[in-house]
Amino acid sequence: MVINIYNKNSLEIVAKPYITDVEAFKSNPTEFYPDWNGQSMLYSLNEVVHPKLVDGEIVEKTRLELVKEGIETLHSNELLKGDEIIAVDLKPYEYIENNTVKYKRDDRIEELLKELKNIQVEYSEAEFVFQEKYKQKNRELDQNNLSKLITMFIVINKQPLIKGWKFKDLNDRDTYTDLTAQDAMLLAQSMEVQTKKSMHVETTLHQRIMAMTDEELKVINLRAEFVKLWESIQI
Repeated sequence: MVINIYNKNSLEIVAKPYITDVEAFKSNPTEFYPDWNGQSMLYSLNEVVHPKLVDGEIVEKTRLELVKEGIETLHSNELLKGDEIIAVDLKPYEYIENNTVKYKRDDRIEELLKELKNIQVEYSEAEFVFQEKYKQKNRELDQNNLSKLITMFIVINKQPLIKGWKFKDLNDRDTYTDLTAQDAMLLAQSMEVQTKKSMHVETTLHQRIMAMTDEELKVINLRAEFVKLWESIQI
């Protein structure tokens, strides 16, 4: 077997002689290693990567010691607390810097504003019931089409009807209906109101988000807040 000879001061390995057994080495170390000096050397059966002396024995340094000496680094979810390495359950957008848990506030706000815009578009374009019997989507395409038809047939050509406007009935079947000028204007108004309402809710929540504390940003249920505000507003 091999035994590791260490310099007592530097704790570096200076030799690795072969021995028959440990007791034989203890009895006569110079038989196996002629340069042995009991005053300046120590031995160990184990090759210790980061050695230290504890009660005259060579042992491996603890990870805490290696971290404090800069030999090892903390994991991304760890910090030092006194003489302990603490693993932190980091929540989304949390990180550790300079041994302190911090929050990526700007990234969280950016995510919330993207989510807010998606919800706003969803509510703006959502299907609504017109005259208690038709379903109408409120996409930009639908608004533009209706606006063009109102301009062409009613404003310019003074026609009394827009013929064949496509709705869904309450059973989701396609149905084509002639719109009077009054109906067309009322439908356009309903579309505009829904769009404005969604934009008003978005603007209000945008302002709230920008003023929130980090803790509020962590826990906000944006969809629930949007729905609550949507249901409370009358335009």
